[in-house]
Amino acid sequence: MADEKFESIGKDTGQARNAARTAERFSIEYEVITDKEVQLLKPEYLEARTSERPDGPAGAGGADAFSAMGVPPAQIMMYQATMRAFKQLEDKLDDVLKAMGATLADQKKLNKAMCVDLSSGGMRMIAAQKVKRGTLLRLVLTLPPLHPVIIVAVGKIVKASPIRLPSGKRALETAIAFEVINEDDREELIAYSFKRQRQEAARALAGNDDDDDY
Repeated sequence: MADEKFESIGKDTGQARNAARTAERFSIEYEVITDKEVQLLKPEYLEARTSERPDGPAGAGGADAFSAMGVPPAQIMMYQATMRAFKQLEDKLDDVLKAMGATLADQKKLNKAMCVDLSSGGMRMIAAQKVKRGTLLRLVLTLPPLHPVIIVAVGKIVKASPIRLPSGKRALETAIAFEVINEDDREELIAYSFKRQRQEAARALAGNDDDDDY
């Protein structure tokens, strides 16, 4: 077991990119959007990664929690830069909405959901809101502190199955395919997934070494 090269997971350029997948659960946000809205967002989303465009979750804080968890300063700075960019989104979005005859006040708040599986091509999430196959979503993914990057993309629900939570409440587990995502953002998802796989491999190796001591 000591000879296993878990450090190389995801670092081999010939390794299949679809191998980048993690089942770790973390909270995300989303909103239902129309095809017309997708067409408005698509050029900007494809042109620049989330951290380089006026897009992202609300607020300008959040880094303190990452710092307390020991996240490197460079990664925290990237997180903060993305968060600050959100303020710029309000001005641009306001102009777009005015052109469409709407205002920011008309916009719905983002819905909360739980990501239960993430890959470079899509994800699965558990949500309380009733949505159906074919629904388009603007997804705001704030990756865990292991790789604190914010990614905003557009996805389409390809499957929706009713489930019952341990609390007894009903919910939907949905499979989502990314429809519009910047390729640099996709690489961030791949990097996070491989980091998580290496972390799990290291933990498994450490556990096996402990067992060998007995």
